[in-house]
Amino acid sequence: MEYRRRRKRRTGMSTGYSGYTRRSGYRSSRGSNADAYGLGSALLILLLTAGLIYILFATSVGTWIAKNVFSPLFSKGDTEPSTSLPTAELPTANLIPSETPYFTDKSTESMTLSGLDMYALQMGVYSSIEYAQGMISTLKSLGAAGYEYFDGQNIRVFASAYNTEAAAKSVSARLNDQGYECTIYNLRADAVELTVTADAEKMESIRTAINFAHSLIDDINEEVIGFDSEERSIDYGKAIGNEMLANVKSIRGALSGITEESGLISALDDYYMEVTGAITTFVSADTDNRVEMSGKLKYLQCQIITQYLALMQSIGYNE
Repeated sequence: MEYRRRRKRRTGMSTGYSGYTRRSGYRSSRGSNADAYGLGSALLILLLTAGLIYILFATSVGTWIAKNVFSPLFSKGDTEPSTSLPTAELPTANLIPSETPYFTDKSTESMTLSGLDMYALQMGVYSSIEYAQGMISTLKSLGAAGYEYFDGQNIRVFASAYNTEAAAKSVSARLNDQGYECTIYNLRADAVELTVTADAEKMESIRTAINFAHSLIDDINEEVIGFDSEERSIDYGKAIGNEMLANVKSIRGALSGITEESGLISALDDYYMEVTGAITTFVSADTDNRVEMSGKLKYLQCQIITQYLALMQSIGYNE
């Protein structure tokens, strides 16, 4: 609107330079020059105006002016021009996330919990722990396990265990020659075939937990024999225990959060929890007596073996 007012004032000034009078009916020479000057000025103003209009129309402000100033002037109707500044138009975004159905990638696999076939040196069978305590103490003082195995109403006291019957018989014969009554007790269970259904990405953790449970028995058997035959140190025995403990904790941690309907994961978790406690007790033992350490290592061996047997019985029952 301001621009139009300036045009009116400039037009009036051009008219004032005219030498035309109604009385004489002619233009003076001054009037002619004024007309030429006025015509040139009007042309210059028109050109400047056209350039300004072009610049304004080429910008967002110009677009707003064209819409709200010039367009109402040249359009028909009584529509009032807008007094609001232009607002940038942004693309409309859908801020509500689309619902994606959750699919769990379940997998079913067959796995095998290896069978158990161990031969324990049984030093006595008792009806109560009180009666067994004397034999337990004697065996521990000699570097044997002195492990109490609760078998129904009986308490069997073990000195050690071996993975072959021949090895167990050889040691049993020597103990008998030394005056210790010793028999062989077979800790045995058949392999359990498992059908496992769980998240596909968790299958490897489950398989590792199943396989390691049995390989842990092989490892502890080897360490028991090596500790005595090679006269290994107390520090070495504890180092072995710490290594086993780290492995067991890692495997148990990998089982956390896995859901499986048959009860396998729960049984494995119980097994590894018990084994964790047994190994922790072993590595925490404060002893500087190598013979005593040998007995504790054999005791740990018997614990791991019998816990594995309990695991097999639990899973076999669930099957």
